[in-house]
Amino acid sequence: MRNKLYICNINKPLNLESMKRKMLILPTLLLAGVGFTSCDKEVDSTALVVNLSRTITVKGYVYAELNNRSAGLEYAPAGTKIFFSIPYSDLNPTAVTGKWSDTTTVDDNGQFTIQIPVDDNGVNLTIEAQPFEYNQIQPFGSNSNSIKKFYSAAPVVKAFSTTQKNVVEVFYTATTPANFVEKVKLNVTVEAELNNSIAGNELVANQKITLHNSDWAQEYTTDENGEFTAVVPANQNIYYTISFEYAKTVPDGLGFKQENYKYEIKSGYVGNFGSESDITIDLGGGVPAP
Repeated sequence: MRNKLYICNINKPLNLESMKRKMLILPTLLLAGVGFTSCDKEVDSTALVVNLSRTITVKGYVYAELNNRSAGLEYAPAGTKIFFSIPYSDLNPTAVTGKWSDTTTVDDNGQFTIQIPVDDNGVNLTIEAQPFEYNQIQPFGSNSNSIKKFYSAAPVVKAFSTTQKNVVEVFYTATTPANFVEKVKLNVTVEAELNNSIAGNELVANQKITLHNSDWAQEYTTDENGEFTAVVPANQNIYYTISFEYAKTVPDGLGFKQENYKYEIKSGYVGNFGSESDITIDLGGGVPAP
């Protein structure tokens, strides 16, 4: 609706009472927001009009690599939010700022539908998919069955009109968290020469041993069979440190006796492992304890 006020110059004297009435009317009109004009000019105070009543339906498919054990991409998880926007200037060239916007979610089939406003010249629709986290299934033979991934999608900007097929695809890309370290399992046996009266090495039971490298360390304890299971960073050099004393059986003339020996190795090399492995650590024969 347009509010117009016409003010004309009339060449006749005004009495005092008339002047008082005009002075009372003027502030009222100003407070009411009425536009003033001369007799030969009018000011249009009509609000900017953006027509949102004419719409089309846009259908979309949303994809992400969720499972590396199946061919092709999977659909993004149900409930993932999708955001839409169109500049008002696409719907009314005189619009300088502002935009139409709406939100929907991905269904169980990785799809969405949305009603968007259009005009005869078409509109530019911006589609933005909400980032999400997901435990991505890893390929067969991997060290980890699944790894948490961050998923994000670049905004999609596409022109739509009433004369085209209104289908769009959105693709997520997966990134691994910066603090993630791939790990592998090691089945470790620790042995040493503890008894010279019999051939070969003996198992080192119930002793603490630390596996480590420059960025990681973990202490373990061998069981009664001299074994333990470790989970270590994959494809990195792994070292071990161990120190203990043991009453070793050693030769004594024609017989044998027990003598206290020290077994100590610092930063002994274990290996570099890309998959689960069985390893044996040989501590050697030790040295007589001081």
